[in-house]
Amino acid sequence: MAISGPPRSVFGLFGGPGFIVALALLLGAGIFITYQTTGDRKAGSGATLSLPGNVAPGPAVPPPANQTASDPAAPLQTMPPMAAQDTATPAAAPAPMIEIDEDLSPAELLEQYPPDPALSLDAAEAAPAVPPQPRRTGAVAEAQRLALVATGLGLDRALTAQAIVAAPADVALSFGAGTEDLAGWIAAARAYGHEALVDLQLGVASGTHETDERVLLTELGPAENLRRLDAILAAAPKATGVTISITDSFLGDATALTPILERLQAAGLIIVGLPVTAPRTIAADRAFQDTLEDAGVARETLALKSLVRQRGAALVLANPENAMALARSWSQPSQDPAVELSLVRVSSLVED
Repeated sequence: MAISGPPRSVFGLFGGPGFIVALALLLGAGIFITYQTTGDRKAGSGATLSLPGNVAPGPAVPPPANQTASDPAAPLQTMPPMAAQDTATPAAAPAPMIEIDEDLSPAELLEQYPPDPALSLDAAEAAPAVPPQPRRTGAVAEAQRLALVATGLGLDRALTAQAIVAAPADVALSFGAGTEDLAGWIAAARAYGHEALVDLQLGVASGTHETDERVLLTELGPAENLRRLDAILAAAPKATGVTISITDSFLGDATALTPILERLQAAGLIIVGLPVTAPRTIAADRAFQDTLEDAGVARETLALKSLVRQRGAALVLANPENAMALARSWSQPSQDPAVELSLVRVSSLVED
């Protein structure tokens, strides 16, 4: 006998409420099995449980190099303090200036304070000439330059030794004519890379006397002046040139001055400080004879940089203390990277 209506399964599980009961039983069994296989893992095994309203943790982070994954109980490594992580080397402070207060001879100076052989002008002159290198693209076309000459050296031997050792090699050192062991002082200066000059007095000035054989005078005549000049130069082998101090009376007497200039030029010596235009001659733009304080050094350095930018080059005659102070101050970087302010040898200005 046929029964109308939908087909019924055994136990009434399919169709009607029985089907829903079967699904619930299957879901409960699946949850139970999953919990038995994964839910009881220990912390640190990678199993996670997210509940509504909680933020799930991110991916597992590898343990530090000194903590293995098999040792979850090892203590966590703390981050080092920020100061320990900063390995940047602080800017080095300027090297203190060497101070020499000993009364040293040139030989004793070289023995106690041996120079770097690479600084020696004698070694540089003996080396083969290096051909000029092509200028890099974008390099400064022509540096704006300052030359410094420290004058009056030789009388105070401790100050002379300090100037030789402490002044930058580009600072020229000018020694008084008649300085004891002048040839030795010039050799020591050249060993430290300094061009060496000789102070030459033309005319009687403060502190000099007419009978001083180291002074040239208009009234002596060309022959006697040249004899005195030759004696001064003979005591100063390897001198680069002379630093002239001249009076107005000598400067206005061409008959007395011209033979002296011709003799110096024939010897291949540069002439510094003479306010006339001639080959291998350059006039000083400034002279500093009074000791500069710190504020004065900064002020004069700014004035010199302005002068160098205007003229392209400048020459300064200074006593040894001022020359060393100005040289150290000049090394400060320029505000304008397109302008190169260089400290150069005095001979490079004269030869130009």
